Amino acid sequence: MFLLPVTLPVILLLACASAFAQAPPPQEPQTPPKKKAKRVWTTDDMKGGAGKGVSTVGGGGGGSGGAESDNSNDMLRSMVRDFELAPLLVSAERGNPESQTQLGIRYALGEGVKEDMQLARQWFEKAAKQGFAPAQYALGVMYEGGVGVEQNYQEAARWYNPAAGGGHAYAQFRLARLYFFGLGLPQSFPAALTWLREAAARGIVRAQLLLGLMYEEGLGTQRNPFEAYIWLTLAGGIEIDVEFRDNWHRAKDSLTEDGIAEAKRRIEAWRERLRK
Repeated sequence: MFLLPVTLPVILLLACASAFAQAPPPQEPQTPPKKKAKRVWTTDDMKGGAGKGVSTVGGGGGGSGGAESDNSNDMLRSMVRDFELAPLLVSAERGNPESQTQLGIRYALGEGVKEDMQLARQWFEKAAKQGFAPAQYALGVMYEGGVGVEQNYQEAARWYNPAAGGGHAYAQFRLARLYFFGLGLPQSFPAALTWLREAAARGIVRAQLLLGLMYEEGLGTQRNPFEAYIWLTLAGGIEIDVEFRDNWHRAKDSLTEDGIAEAKRRIEAWRERLRK
């Protein structure tokens, strides 16, 4: 459950999609010629780390709206198309963390440069050490999945932690998952619950699912079918992943009609909030 294969382009997609959606290029951009995709990457990690319907990293998305393509090549390329390599390199060398992270993406994808995971990691580290959350998250996923580096859960947690503390929703979910399974950190359901609440409130569907499961089974907290029903319904309700469907039914069956009515009011309030 939740420990799915990590694919590099997805790391960068999740790390940077929202951070750069509105970012201006470091210098006057020129539209580069269209390139034929070298390959199509899988999206297992995107689905495992974010769930269906999550369109950004920092907030929004989730079960309440937003759709994303399953073609990670297209999504990643859309993030970098307005940045010419030369001015990007100049900006990165001057210490701009956004440009450093973008350059890391280029090296990781082989986009305009020769693919080089070592250089990608180095540029991510430069940005991460400046406190840039998308780069911290990217490094965390690299270490968690052993992508371009030796797998190291403790190192993953070290980078997730500041990104999560800075409000990065995907880092919050992944840090919670490390606490949940005791990977690189002492297993702690209460700590997992704390970070899941943060990520779920930002629309991360997988966080909503795991949070609902913990409330329904009483992991790290007293059993709370009311909260379980809310979060599992937000994550898809009766249409959620089959592994959570029994939890959803048990939570619903534990509530009175009045309880279900109140929960539905809370659910609609959350959906409205997540749409904003």
